[in-house]
Amino acid sequence: MATYGTIGQFNPKAEKWDFYVERLEEFYVANGINDAARKRAILNSTVGADTFKLIRDLLSPTEPKDATFDNIVDKLTKHYTPIKSPIIARSDFDSRVRLPNEPVPVFIAALRSLAKDCDYTNLEEKLCDRLVCGINDNRIKRALLACQPDKLDFKRATEIALSMQFADQHSAPETVNAVQQHKKKGPPRHRSRNQQQHQGNHGNAKSYHRKLIPSPPTSPTGHPVNN
Repeated sequence: MATYGTIGQFNPKAEKWDFYVERLEEFYVANGINDAARKRAILNSTVGADTFKLIRDLLSPTEPKDATFDNIVDKLTKHYTPIKSPIIARSDFDSRVRLPNEPVPVFIAALRSLAKDCDYTNLEEKLCDRLVCGINDNRIKRALLACQPDKLDFKRATEIALSMQFADQHSAPETVNAVQQHKKKGPPRHRSRNQQQHQGNHGNAKSYHRKLIPSPPTSPTGHPVNN
């Protein structure tokens, strides 16, 4: 039977433990793995040497092969994701602002992630307020503040911020091209006063020279007359 997907070792520096567990559970579903003992064996054999040693320490004196899959996951979850104080979570949430050049969708996703541990009873309102205060873009912020307070919720604020950033991204190349074309053409060239005077003197000299040289006499037919 073919195996779909790979799991790989768990690296706490590159991935959160709950994400790893989600990927592992999807791997079980994709490959039709329902047996609890097999789930435990796959977990113990794929997490890597460092995490397996941690499993042994957390389960001691129980051996990893004698524990259930759910028990191992629960032990590691408590180790890697301890319960966060709502006060600390709210402090992190309230101090989050959009970073320079950070895409608006990334900023919104970060706010949602920070808010999950805050225990807010009015979560959508708090998200809307933080989006407005932390957007770090005066143009978008003015547009959000111009909305009627009773008509601006988190969904509407998200739509406005996303649409304005999208418009900026698609109008920027046209502006850059226009500037580049202007630079290629350059500003109109103006002749200096000396150049204008020199050209005027040169023209007067030609006119004076023509006056000094008489035209040769011509016959009634218009042909030159030879003396």
